[in-house]
Formats: sequence, C-alpha cells, structure tokens
Amino acid sequence: MKWLEKWYANKGQMVTVHNMDELNDLLASEKKIYDVIVLEDIIFPNDPQQVIRILEALQQVMTDDGNILIATYNRLGLRFFNGAPEPFTGEYFLGISNYNASNTYNTFGRQEWVDVLEGTHYSYRFYYPYPEHHYPEEIFSDMSINQYGYGRPYPNLVGRRYELYNEQKVAQAFSDARIMQEFAHAFLIELNAKKEYIEYTKFSTDRKKQYSIKTCIISDGNEKWVEKSATDDSANSHIYHMWQNTKQTNLHLLSAKLKGENTVCYDFLQGENYESVMLKALNKRDTERLFMLLHEYYTLLTENAQVMSYRSELFTKIFGEKQSEPEVLCVQPANIDLIFDNIYFLDDTHKMTNIRVIDGEWIFDCAVPVDLIFWRALNEFYGKHPMMEGVIPFKMICEKYGLDEAKCNKFQQWNQYFTLDYVGAGQANQNQKKTDLLSLNEIRWKQQPGRRILVTAYWKINKEDEFCEENAVYREAEDQGDYHYAVTFYKQELKGRAEVRLDVQKGTFCKCRIISTKGIKGIFPQNVYKREGEFAYFLSTDSSYMIEMDEDADEIYVEYELIDCEHETRNYLINQLQTVTNENQRVREECDRLRNELSMHNQMEQEDREWQKKLSESKSSRGYQGIQKLKKLVKK
Repeated sequence: MKWLEKWYANKGQMVTVHNMDELNDLLASEKKIYDVIVLEDIIFPNDPQQVIRILEALQQVMTDDGNILIATYNRLGLRFFNGAPEPFTGEYFLGISNYNASNTYNTFGRQEWVDVLEGTHYSYRFYYPYPEHHYPEEIFSDMSINQYGYGRPYPNLVGRRYELYNEQKVAQAFSDARIMQEFAHAFLIELNAKKEYIEYTKFSTDRKKQYSIKTCIISDGNEKWVEKSATDDSANSHIYHMWQNTKQTNLHLLSAKLKGENTVCYDFLQGENYESVMLKALNKRDTERLFMLLHEYYTLLTENAQVMSYRSELFTKIFGEKQSEPEVLCVQPANIDLIFDNIYFLDDTHKMTNIRVIDGEWIFDCAVPVDLIFWRALNEFYGKHPMMEGVIPFKMICEKYGLDEAKCNKFQQWNQYFTLDYVGAGQANQNQKKTDLLSLNEIRWKQQPGRRILVTAYWKINKEDEFCEENAVYREAEDQGDYHYAVTFYKQELKGRAEVRLDVQKGTFCKCRIISTKGIKGIFPQNVYKREGEFAYFLSTDSSYMIEMDEDADEIYVEYELIDCEHETRNYLINQLQTVTNENQRVREECDRLRNELSMHNQMEQEDREWQKKLSESKSSRGYQGIQKLKKLVKK
C-alpha cells in the first residue's frame, strides 16, 4: 500500500507481507533488520493461539524499536451488514455469520483482535482507515472515531455492491452510542507504538500532486497538536504557502510553525466551531438564531471588503472567469474556503470578536467577490445538512442577500472550475464502482399487502387562488402498522400561507380517522359523503383536509388511520347513480306527459283558431250581412 509506505517513509526499512507463504519465508530469513513489518490482508488461522505465536515470532526479524502493522478487514464491518460481499470469497454476510464450520482461516473483529494481542508482549493501538485500508481518505483512532464523522460518503472503490440502508446515518448512530470502533470497515493495528500517538488522519490526496497533503491530529500524552504535511515533494511549496498565510493579520488565522520542508504545525483548538453552533440552532429549528448567525458570518466577510473589480490573471487562473462585472464588494487577500467548519470560537461567549480560522489553505492575493465566499459556505453547509432546506430554504437565504439564480449559477461554474481544474479534485471518482441501491421496504411492499402512502400539503398564498401542484410539498407517510400512518411537515414549508390543504393519500376511496395532531388548531375533512363514528368517508380518491395551523408551532404532525373502502364507496356511488337515474327517468316521463298535454293543448288552440277564422269569414259574407239588416228591420 503506497500510502502506508509514505506514512512510515522515515521510519527505516519496511517490508510488506501479503499471505502466509510470504510470512513463513520472512520468518525463515531470521534477519533482524526490519523497522516496519506490514501484514496486509493476511488471512490468519482461526485459532487465536496460532496467531499469537506468529506475532511473537516476528521479533526475530524486527529491530528492537520496530513496529508491526496489521492492515486488514473487520469481519464485523458495517458495510458487510449493508450488502457488501466478503472480500476474500465474494459471498454475502459470511463473516458476520461467523464463517462456515469448515473454515480454518478467517478475519477477526475488534474484540477478537484484542483477545489475541493481550496474549502477546506487544503494546498496541487501533487505527481505523476509512473508507477502507487500501485507499484511505481518513484514518481514525479510538479517540477520534466516535467524534470526527466516521462514515462520510466516499466513492465506492472496492467493487460492485448493494446498499440496504443509509450507511452514513447508521454510522452516526453507532458513533453516538460510542461503538463505531466495533463496526469499522477495516483496521490498521500498530504494535510497539511510538510515544507520539496519531489520533486522526485525513488524506487530501485526490488532487494534483502539488496540492496533495495529509492532516494529522497528534498527542504525546500531555499536549495535542495538528500537523499538515506534503505527501509529495511537489506539495512542499503549498505547505510553505499555508505557513506564510498565517502571517495575514486581518484574516483571524491560527498561528503556525514550520517543521522541516514539508510540515506545518498548529495548536489543537478545543472550542466549538461555527458549524456546531449552527447545528444546535438547526436541530432546535430556531430560525431566528440561524438568521442571526448567518448575518454575523456575512458581517465577518465584509469587515475588510471594498467595492472593486475582481478581474485579474490570478482570478482567471483560479476560477476560469475571463470577464467581470464593473465593480462589486470584494476582499483582498481572500480566504475562499472560509466555511463554517473552519471558524472556531475561543470561548463560550460565541462572539465574532474572539475567533480563530483554521485551514488557511486556499488564500489568494487577488480580489474575490464577498458573495462568492458566502455562497460557497452556504452551499457546503446545505449539502452536508439537507435538513436545513426544510427549516430555511436555500432560495430564501439567497434572496435575502441578493444572490439571484444567474449569480448562483455563475458561482457554481466558478466553484466547479476551482475544484476540478485548479485543485484537480475528483480523480478517485474515475475509478468509482457501482453501488446498487436495494430497498427492503420496496421488497416488502412487493411481497406483502400494503402500499406506500404519499401525503401532499397544498397551499394558497391568497385565498382567491386555486390549489395547484406548483404550490405543494410531498412526504411519504410513516407506516406505523395496523393501517396507522403519520406525517410531519415543517413550519418553514408552510409559513405565511393563507390556506393549507392536506391530502393524506391519493388514488383510492378511503375512510379516515384522525388519531392525533400537533401544531394544528383545527382539521376539517373535505368532500365527505358520510361520517361513521370518528371516520370520515371521502367521495373522491383524494382524502383531503383543510387545516388551521398553530402559528407558534415549529411543525405540524398528523397521525391517522386509513382504511380502504373502495367497495363501499363504489356501492354508494352506484346507489347514488341509480337514484339519479331513477329521478332522471321520472323527470323524463313527466316531461313526456307534459309534452303530450302541451301538444293536445296546441292542437285544440289550432282548431279554435280555425273555427274563429271560419266564423270571421262567415260574418264578412253578403248573406250574413243581409241577415243582420233583416234583423234590424224586424226590430223596428
């Protein structure tokens, strides 16, 4: 493993052994010349006493102050519970099932290694390379594995695998329980360890060689410090540049010491960093506190800012941008990596006047827009903590600070150029292997009765508007069993809405009973054709409720029982249709009767008119006139 050769490059003569045959050959040499003996991926006998004898025998080929390094997989590694095949056989769940009875060789878990090592004369320390020991990006110790975020997502470089669950979340749960060391993917066990103890190592080698470094947190029992070292000779100038940066008096940078040509040393800061303070507010959904922290951060960015042009050869080299706006608010020199994670408070007052900035790696003596640095910090924080989008939408922050869509897109292009072209990051992604996501829930849904329930919260900004898909938030309801479901929406998602409608399911006729709510003053079913106890029967395939939110609530929560009543509702609709059909038939018959009566009436009127016409014609005749004259003469 090349990284390990560099790690121990100054420790003397090193030999790497890959299997039992090579190990036996090494022991047979009986040359006590090796300062570092690396046992890489050796499949040891499953008899602990045999392993003890092998390790003890290595004394005959190792110098008195030498080290033995055991680099191996953990048979109880978290990935092996999550669809990764056993590395030596390609089988699934083999190691965590304690192998087969016929296995005479295997890998060990941490406690099994402890039991073996306690039987030797060596002192030992465990390290935990991550994501695994062949291509580590970070190396944790027992002191750091439950503190520094073991389980971050990295490209899969070890072969095609499945993924049953979110490994990062499970790793965080194990870290919170202080047991992540038992389920680490791999071990690097150091025997006969030196006085200086490396608690944690982070490799930044997925870059161009001139920027490839490693970061180590080191302690000697009394003090703790941080060392950043070049992993390639061409990166020595980068280390020197980092040391020079600490002399900038207006950037709040932590002071440093130069150690040789390739290492810069910093004090280890014990206080909280800005990101941890923001996370506390985020977990409480304290939007007022979050807005205040963002404002204080933006104020920090602008304390030495001036309106100027950022066009320069150096800016173009870093970000690839050849054109610039006339003049904008800029800083020079500029720490473009001033993310929340790199700002530390020196005391518990959390005042911006008492901070130190670490990791001054990317500081440039050219004008850089303040908005770009602010956007990079936001983008990094929202990417690491998706929950933030549900509390304060990213777009809302951008609008507040004048970052329109065009500007954000431009910053995204600059950032991509800086990362991929200038720094040369992302090279490991070229060798990334495929990970097949496998959902046990989907398998269960396919094999067992039941369905996924999609809940939709629609809103109207103005009461006269219509509910539409553009103004909607979607959630998959939590299936609690026995036809009980629950869903949560957050205040920021529905804040300031004139009306909110909650569709607790879509696609089937259902009856629904509200079990409990939080953050809701009132909840009223819509389009219901009947009630039966607490159940409301919905006439449409969207089971909808109008809700009245509690203005002081941070979230709304609804737990409900949902039962299909397709047959019952269809029968109701059929009966309603039959009733309407019968009524329509009655109306048609009545119309026919009235039509007939009207026709007869019209015919009688026609006949009457004809008689009237004939009468009128007869009255106009000479005969009728003569008779009328004769009647008058008779009367006289």
